[in-house]
Amino acid sequence: MRLIRQRPRTEQRARERTARAGQPPAELSRPVTVGEAFELLGVAQGCTPDELSNAYHRKMSPWHPDKPEIMAQELKDYATRQTARINEAYQMVKSTTVQR
Repeated sequence: MRLIRQRPRTEQRARERTARAGQPPAELSRPVTVGEAFELLGVAQGCTPDELSNAYHRKMSPWHPDKPEIMAQELKDYATRQTARINEAYQMVKSTTVQR
């Protein structure tokens, strides 16, 4: 019952955070470069597949759009774009990582 009463307040705070943060950067809509992919995932070139997988899961966890159901729509949209960039970076780095 308490969660039901808190939902409008939580949604309002999410909208306020979105407004303070402004619009997401335009760079989220352009393709990821190889250098950005490594930086985004927080791994170095020559990382092992296990390191890459762990970094991917660490980066994906806070941005997954299904996770926070009570997010304002603007934050869900941002999370969706960020998730797409992380996935793109992961695929790019995964193709350059040698399987051991």
